[in-house]
Amino acid sequence: MAIALPIAIPQKSFLHCRGRPACLPFSATSLYIETGKFWDRDAILQEFLGKFEKNFGVLRESGLEPFIEEWRKMGNFVGQKGRVVEGNSVLEGVIEDIQSDGSLLFRVKDELKTIWSGDLEI
Repeated sequence: MAIALPIAIPQKSFLHCRGRPACLPFSATSLYIETGKFWDRDAILQEFLGKFEKNFGVLRESGLEPFIEEWRKMGNFVGQKGRVVEGNSVLEGVIEDIQSDGSLLFRVKDELKTIWSGDLEI
């Protein structure tokens, strides 16, 4: 298993990258851009690892259900239009649910699709 944490902490702008204009192929931001202050990388990593360890324990003990229930409480996502982007593939449809295995149930036209990975844009 691998986890990537692409956190751009001190980055003030993404307009130029190594002397070239806008080298990122996607929208980007940083903690500095969002908050106007600098952040301590070690403190952020320590906080992340603490929460990760706690949540990993919940996952081992109870499976995905507590996380799925929390996701459902966070907002009214079910019934919302969305886009799922995975590589060059883009699906547009309606969010139906999160299934017990953690996959997304997504309606594309008249077909229900199970989505295992990708970026969900709402």
